[in-house]
Formats: sequence, structure tokens, C-alpha cells
Amino acid sequence: MFDTDADIARALAASATGYLLKAERPQLLFAAIRDAAAGRTVLSGTVADRMMSRIRPRVALTERERDSSAT
Repeated sequence: MFDTDADIARALAASATGYLLKAERPQLLFAAIRDAAAGRTVLSGTVADRMMSRIRPRVALTERERDSSAT
């Protein structure tokens, strides 16, 4: 499939069970077909990352939070 945000959003808005890119490994495609048939949502990793970044608020960490997460 195409990987533009508009194409992905249209497919998901039209009640698509999932969205995979053509470049996925065959094993992942077969597993995705089984998962979709079982009613589970299936997204390529890059698609999931992009959709989550669109809906998740961007919150910057404070300097103290950055320091404590490095330990």
C-alpha cells in the first residue's frame, strides 16, 4: 500500500482492519492476514509509529527528567 498519511487515514477511517506496506516480509504478511481474520488490528511498524505521533501530544522532558532517565 501507499504510505502517505492521507492514504493511511482514509483507509483507517473507512474501517480497515489494518494497514501494511508492500515491503513487509512475507512472514509478517501471513501473520497479519491471520490476525486480521481473527479481528485484531494490524499495522506496519512505521505506520503505527506515524499514526501514534499524530495523536500523541509532544511533551518535552525537563532537564531533571532527562538526567534521571539516563541513569
